[in-house]
Amino acid sequence: MQYIELAPGIKSSAIAFGCAPIRGAVSQARAQRAIDVALEQGVTHFDLARSYGYGQAEKAVGKILGARRQRVVIASKFGIEATPQAKLMQFLKPVVRGLRSLKNNKKASSPASGSNNLGALNSLLIRRLVINEKNMRLSLEKSLQNLKTDCIDHFFVHEPEGVIQNSDLLFERAEQLKREGKIRAFGLASPSENLHLHRDYLKRFDVVQLSFNPQQIAFNEVVNEKPTIFFSVNRSNPSSGDRAGTLKTILQTYPQSVVILSMFTPKHILENCAQSV
Repeated sequence: MQYIELAPGIKSSAIAFGCAPIRGAVSQARAQRAIDVALEQGVTHFDLARSYGYGQAEKAVGKILGARRQRVVIASKFGIEATPQAKLMQFLKPVVRGLRSLKNNKKASSPASGSNNLGALNSLLIRRLVINEKNMRLSLEKSLQNLKTDCIDHFFVHEPEGVIQNSDLLFERAEQLKREGKIRAFGLASPSENLHLHRDYLKRFDVVQLSFNPQQIAFNEVVNEKPTIFFSVNRSNPSSGDRAGTLKTILQTYPQSVVILSMFTPKHILENCAQSV
């Protein structure tokens, strides 16, 4: 496994473990097995957010890591969180899977209806917070509690839909949180197509997490200027049957970036980690 220093003193494995499905599509037991294998293979970067796993992923990962927390890099985000209704998902998961199947079924008589139903359901399960210094601190404190840790290594603004208002105050609070030892680096997580919204203050972030899309001019500009973490790499070449080869090419082309992957079977984890040697 190769390691990249995205921020001073914070070395991450080139392959990061994406935790979004944990306690959603992936059970606690399955997540435990996958994380154990990933750690054995040298994976040290774990990507989380308050909204992941219907709001339960942070707690699950905190419990799974336990004392091993000191061996890993934790990234989490604020700006999107699970609603109280999301807690009911442990009982409604079969219904959600059915709606997703309906959405993807090209033979369905009314596919648009399935898509609308799924979108309405998601709006009940997550909500967007106002991006400001108060909500940032409140969300951070909750994440620290969930993860049973005193510090989050990389703390991101989670996919803001528009320009961040009063960004100076946000960066001032981030620097204060660093001085307090509660975060080590401050970043932006955003789809590549939205990076233009944040052009005025993008360089002030320590690290940028963006969807993998080399066709976007903004993508290449950011990769050349900032430490970067990629997500949605499989969507960049969905027709390719050689995902391992695609991953290897990305790692070789962008040797100073980290790639987030969702991987929950030992076979998948071993195949992915073999590409970073």
